[in-house]
Amino acid sequence: METKTKKAINLYDEGKFYLCLRIIKKFNNGFTKEEKKILEISHEINRGSEKFYRQLGYDVDKVINESKKIVKSFIKKAKSYEIIHRS
Repeated sequence: METKTKKAINLYDEGKFYLCLRIIKKFNNGFTKEEKKILEISHEINRGSEKFYRQLGYDVDKVINESKKIVKSFIKKAKSYEIIHRS
């Protein structure tokens, strides 16, 4: 059975960032409150709320770029953990 983490890794490796983000944003562990907020907002922007977040004063491009950094870091850590604990 494929775990959500493994599914997220596979989606990321396939270049499907926003599908990966959809899974990762639901994780409770491994992120600070600020990182969780960025992931949530990035996901909502992707779902069509870009104009709303611009009106609130967010730099949408900056939020998306920051979320990509957070996801990349998470995937890197998850892959390291998987290699170490592979049986």
